[in-house]
Amino acid sequence: MLELTSNWYGLFFLGVGTFTVQGLDVWDGSFTGTSHSYGTLYHGEGDVLMEDVHVWDNQFDFYQAIYGLIFSEEDGGGDQIHRRSSAVNNTVTTGTSFYGSYSLDDVDDSAVVLENIRVVGNTLQSGSEHSNYGWLGYVDNEGSTTVHNLVIAGNHDDGSGKATLVSSFGYDVDAQNWDLVNNTASEASSKPMVQIPGDWTVRNWNVVDNGFGTDFTTGIVADGSLDIDYVNWHESTADGAFEDADGDVTVTNLWSVDPLYADLASWDLTLQETSPVIDVGDPGILDADGSASDLGAHGGPLGASW
Repeated sequence: MLELTSNWYGLFFLGVGTFTVQGLDVWDGSFTGTSHSYGTLYHGEGDVLMEDVHVWDNQFDFYQAIYGLIFSEEDGGGDQIHRRSSAVNNTVTTGTSFYGSYSLDDVDDSAVVLENIRVVGNTLQSGSEHSNYGWLGYVDNEGSTTVHNLVIAGNHDDGSGKATLVSSFGYDVDAQNWDLVNNTASEASSKPMVQIPGDWTVRNWNVVDNGFGTDFTTGIVADGSLDIDYVNWHESTADGAFEDADGDVTVTNLWSVDPLYADLASWDLTLQETSPVIDVGDPGILDADGSASDLGAHGGPLGASW
């Protein structure tokens, strides 16, 4: 067990410069402190390349905010590339706020790229006044943000009724081939499932069996321009799937079908051969075999990159 009486800046820290991490596993750890946690890896300013970084089966217990599980950056000023990384089966306890797997604060006009990211089977326990910025995280970026082939599945919020999956994640976002599956909360949530602060393009999503109580405000709330196409919205609790909050929401090619995942018990979200969402995605986005993209994180050009 690692116990701290001041802010924790991670197992690996770099203040300024190019931060490259490839092939790292952090597992079966216990990290606790009386102040803030800034993530397993922390960076101050500069370009970042992280590939194959996995944080799993750990306990994080901090009296104040937890700013990231996998990674946190405070000052920004550089491009961010994160590939094939995951946060799996972690238990997170915070007295105030949780900023998700990633927290990229004030990265200015940089390019942020996340590809093949899995956030699966984690539990959040928090104080009554906590803020939950989502299982993916918080990104303050006025540049371009690309999130392709994302899985957020089987996570549970055991906190104060402010559960959400993704919020405050960039202002110009290309969100392609996502699976948001079977995420739950102990109390009805007063927040939307996905909060979109800017202009988003959404393609080839499965949103399946997410339960946040009958008071969950809505599924996706857009403050900017939301272009949704080729989305399967199935058995996810919300008063409404999409809501325009000062934005412009365009929805086409919307399904509600069971995608027939291979094995939900082990969070294997590959699709069975008889799945109705195979080859039905955006024809401008192709699978590796040249067919139209499957819906979900195992479709598209990166679907075979897990």
